[in-house]
Amino acid sequence: MQPHRPLGLGGAAAGRGGGAATALFLSSRRDVTCSSETAYQAYREASANEGRFYMKEARTGYARALELDPHFAMAMLGLARQSKDEAQADGLIRRAVREKGRLTERERLHVEMQQAFAEKRRDDGVKIAHELHAKFPEDVRSASVLASSELQKGRPEQAIRIFEELLSIEPNNAEAY
Repeated sequence: MQPHRPLGLGGAAAGRGGGAATALFLSSRRDVTCSSETAYQAYREASANEGRFYMKEARTGYARALELDPHFAMAMLGLARQSKDEAQADGLIRRAVREKGRLTERERLHVEMQQAFAEKRRDDGVKIAHELHAKFPEDVRSASVLASSELQKGRPEQAIRIFEELLSIEPNNAEAY
């Protein structure tokens, strides 16, 4: 992280306002709220690596995205998922929760879902996954949570149906296969 040192109070306000406007502008063109094109690209690559089960590369990519944009909530969640240290994961999720006010609905639901699972509120996490999947059927993470839930309930045919729906949207999804 590189701290910004604006000149005077006007510079500080302009810097904060400009950053918020940039994040808002960029989020309207992207699936995540992020203030840096480079951070966004690192996040996209990390997400793709996570989907291919290249976990070391995913962890590195999420960390890089977060380094480039310290307020990048979805990168925080990705890094939390990849963390082997529960305390670090919990800290990253708490940081993402603090960002909820500026996120899109989809991102807020992701934060709430991951927070519920971290807090061992599995039923709440699955409920949020249902809401997320209903609103955003192409969402891989919610589909995976729902399919896993169906498998745990002993309903593999339902899990297969969820993954088949996901594959119809995203034919190269490794997790669905």
